[in-house]
Parts: sequence; structure tokens; C-alpha cells
Amino acid sequence: MGRIDHQVKIRGFRIEPGEIESCLNLNRKVKNALVITRGDPAGNPYLCAYIVPVLQGEVIEPAELSDFLLTSLPVYMVPSHFVMIDKIPLNSNGKVNRKALPVPSLTVTSDFVAPRNFIEESLAEIWAEVMGIKKESIGIDHDFFQLGGHSLKASIINTKIRKRLNVDISLGYLFKVPTIRGISSLIQVLNNPKAPEQEPHGLEDLKLDDMEELVL
Repeated sequence: MGRIDHQVKIRGFRIEPGEIESCLNLNRKVKNALVITRGDPAGNPYLCAYIVPVLQGEVIEPAELSDFLLTSLPVYMVPSHFVMIDKIPLNSNGKVNRKALPVPSLTVTSDFVAPRNFIEESLAEIWAEVMGIKKESIGIDHDFFQLGGHSLKASIINTKIRKRLNVDISLGYLFKVPTIRGISSLIQVLNNPKAPEQEPHGLEDLKLDDMEELVL
């Protein structure tokens, strides 16, 4: 379950990374897991999970891992990033070489596309409120986590979406498609599932039978 000297405090919560690792290791697709804290460009700490999949080269979706953790852990213990690696790097004395772990990409895309309709405008307002940034700086293709989002903020955003737009979206979906464009596409499908529109952005790989899993 981890050691006391590895306890961390993030957003006011004391967290034992070893407890998160133990839960991840219960997933049948996970061979080994390591959870550490990192800091974003603003110096804010976040949880990052490194995953060694059972099948080498397999990419396990962040949404799948976050949903799995939420069955036994509170939302603030769900890592903001999941990084697939071939093996846990060790140094000469057999301890984890944390300096050798890859840093998740936190660079926000330079391509800016402003909100184009009521749903996207509403989502941008919600993101701005929750993350404390100007609405005008949020594009529909900006990554939620690269803008400073994390699992607790994702939960708050889901609550606000439910109240303002009257639609329930699973927390895991935000991990799968963490953009306003993707969330807006799902909301449009849920509001009008029979509309003969083009494939919603971010939903291309999902089967129609899986749509219910995206809704609470």
C-alpha cells in the first residue's frame, strides 16, 4: 500500500500513491503500475500514472483506467495523466529511476478555434469558471488536462454540465476526449441521436452499443 514517506498532498488531500498503484495492478490489462507526482508549468502538482501493459505495445485508454479506479477510489485520487511504458526503469541499486520516466506532454496546441455555437460557448464558460482562466483563451480543441484540469475539476465540470445543459456525461468520457469539440459532439448526439449528421468528433472509434457507457 506504499510507504508513509511517499505520501503526497495535492489540492488539500493527502494521497498515498501506493494505494493507487495497488488498485491499478488489479486491472487485468495492467502488468505493473507506478504513480508519482509531477508539476505543471505553473508549479501545480498533479498525479501521473505510468502503466506497463500486460500486452506489450498495447495502449490502454485513460478513460478505461480512470473508470476502473473510480470503482474503489475517490475522484481526487485518479491521476490526471496515464503514460504507457515498456517497463519501469530502475537504477543500479534496483530502485525506481524516476528521472528516466517520460514527462507527459503538457503543451497546449497553438491552433485556436473559438466556440462556434451555444453548446461550445456554454462549455467554454464552464471550463473558464472551474479552472480560473479567461474564456477567450479557451479553444474548442484545447486539451482539458493541458489547461490545468484534473480529476476533481472534471467532476465539478460534469456537475455544471448536468445543471446547465441538462445532460449527464460519464467522468470517463472527459478522460477519453478531453476537448470542448469532443464533449459538444457527444451532447449533440445524446440530444438528437437520429439526426443524419457526420460522425461526431472524437466518437469515431465507439460503437453505438457503447454510447450508454458514456452516460451516467
